[in-house]
Amino acid sequence: MSGSWFEVRPQSLLQAEAGAGAVGGRVQSSVGSAKNGSHGAISIHAGWESSAALQQCLTAWEARLQALSSEIKQLQTGLGSASREYSEAERKAAALAEHVAGELREGRG
Repeated sequence: MSGSWFEVRPQSLLQAEAGAGAVGGRVQSSVGSAKNGSHGAISIHAGWESSAALQQCLTAWEARLQALSSEIKQLQTGLGSASREYSEAERKAAALAEHVAGELREGRG
């Protein structure tokens, strides 16, 4: 057989899922931190012409962090699903191989 070969390790996918969850949690918590710090800066400069632009910037940044957090959550979910699917496929393949081997041992294959 020619071509590329790759191996999927479900345990590695589970580790990647956990890592994505940790990163997603940090991104989510940074939304609150950014909001708290930025609102202080906006309120200090409330009378300035730049306060509206600062508010728009903060709103856009919060939206981007929320979107990023959602993307990471989707990635985390996909990694977990892929891990379970590959594990199930491996289990089924092993069961089929065992069945065929049994058939061959009994002279039925």
